[in-house]
Amino acid sequence: MKKSIVIILCTLLLAGCWDSRNIEDLSLVIGVGLDKPAEENVEVTQQILIPKKVSSEQSSSSDTTKVTSTPGETVHQALRTASLKNHPAFSQHLRVMLFSEALLKDGIPLDALMNQFIRDNGTRRSCNVLTVPDKTKDIFSVSDQGEPASNTIYDLTENNSVTIRLMEPVTLGDLSEKIAKGETFAIPQVRKISGRLEIWGATIIKNKFWYANLTPIQVENLNLFTGKVKGGVTYTKNDNRYLSFEIFSSNYKVDTKYRNGKFKFIVTRFVEGRLSEDWNPKEDSFKESYINEIKNAVKRSIHSDVTTFIDYLQHELKVDITGLGDQVRIHYPVKWRKVSADWDHHFSQSDIEYKVKVAIKDFGTKGMSQ
Repeated sequence: MKKSIVIILCTLLLAGCWDSRNIEDLSLVIGVGLDKPAEENVEVTQQILIPKKVSSEQSSSSDTTKVTSTPGETVHQALRTASLKNHPAFSQHLRVMLFSEALLKDGIPLDALMNQFIRDNGTRRSCNVLTVPDKTKDIFSVSDQGEPASNTIYDLTENNSVTIRLMEPVTLGDLSEKIAKGETFAIPQVRKISGRLEIWGATIIKNKFWYANLTPIQVENLNLFTGKVKGGVTYTKNDNRYLSFEIFSSNYKVDTKYRNGKFKFIVTRFVEGRLSEDWNPKEDSFKESYINEIKNAVKRSIHSDVTTFIDYLQHELKVDITGLGDQVRIHYPVKWRKVSADWDHHFSQSDIEYKVKVAIKDFGTKGMSQ
């Protein structure tokens, strides 16, 4: 009897891989792009990793992927039609998802374009989402010395610790949450510039469609307002000479008030860093008075640039992508339920005061010019 039980248990354990599939019989999708085709509703482009090329000795000098595009009336139908020329898709390794600007301006809302990916348990919600100004398939065709475009884009989105002109990565899960809340938000944009891939600014999504684009400098100002700043360099002038200020750390606080039918926000940004470059031939960083000059120059520059950008958001674009609506939701939950459906309008009517506090902790190994 005991032997029979042991045999049965061993049989169950040995059957653990009954549904396994050869990796070479799957399309390992690492990037997906959605474009507007000439006739159908959507064109789905997939960047597929080729296992044979990855394992070969030539993988370091040649692209290890293939790019295929398939049009269809729905995303799922296009994905299944792609099986006529590819192995069945396996999306557990999906790194990036791209949406073309032309498609986001068309009549199909973003939540509909995302619907199949959100429903599919096999699609990674942690994949990064970006927009492109032209065709997504043109982006996927760019190879950086054999590195697939999907990997290059994913790696570039992680560089926000060294540049302030890069947004925090936006994942498929983030996108789903923002759309469910009815928010207006921004997504990073990737472009092909001089044959190379570059994260260039961002795209604003309002009511599930393309609304406007932001330049890299505008993204910097957004970050210095209420964004997450992990590091980076900003520049300004002192005594008509350029200087660079490297940010070590930064945070902010928001005071939210509601009076006389209007919201008021006081945003205070704290910035700590070092004087990393100074073109002034008469610099003397050992003097406290000179450091104070630099500190005030950086403070004035950040304050001027950010307030100009906030004015642009409030009075030209009339959209809130700064997260101030969350402050209202937290501090005035009853009022938020009344204004949330038309929050962009209330944001454009709000009073916003921006303050900057700068601390210089270091000025490098050179402090005085002879």
